[in-house]
Amino acid sequence: HKFPESANFNKVKITIAGGAKPQYLRYFGKLKSLSNQIAQVTAHLDPADRVSISWIGDQTPQALEELYNANDMCIAAADNEPFGRTPVEAMSAGATVIGRTNCQSTREILSEAPYPIGILVDSSADAVEKIYDLMADAETLATLQTNAICWGRSHYTLERAEKLLLEALELITERPQVQDSANLLFVQSTD
Repeated sequence: HKFPESANFNKVKITIAGGAKPQYLRYFGKLKSLSNQIAQVTAHLDPADRVSISWIGDQTPQALEELYNANDMCIAAADNEPFGRTPVEAMSAGATVIGRTNCQSTREILSEAPYPIGILVDSSADAVEKIYDLMADAETLATLQTNAICWGRSHYTLERAEKLLLEALELITERPQVQDSANLLFVQSTD
């Protein structure tokens, strides 16, 4: 990527969490290369104004919660996340989520609310453009953060999950028996 000549990187801090699984090593190699490029482009700036990129690896749920609370934006980079936990946790902490359009769970989560709660992008270039836009427009960023926190905390609750689960179980028990059987496991977290 080529950075704009007038790019204002003031106090941008990027924290990358997640494990270096073998299938992602090539991707993280590119990310490290990009990090070095950013460091060179911003080397002339005062250290407080440079882009800071740190990779912190796998984190506990408590540490992730702290990260969501400490950051303005969360990039939900997964192509496939079955339950969309990352966007929901980030929204509940007030972080604006930028997610991939081709990730079904992220798309459903960010499209479900009757007002904007995050941004869907089709490519990395789109994500970078949206990040720049939000950095330049604090009012829009604050609106998205407020909307996300309101939606996340009202829509993704244990009470709602319990209600949906009970509705599903009721529907299952109302259906006539079929010859094939299925074993279902529902796990309730004690955290």
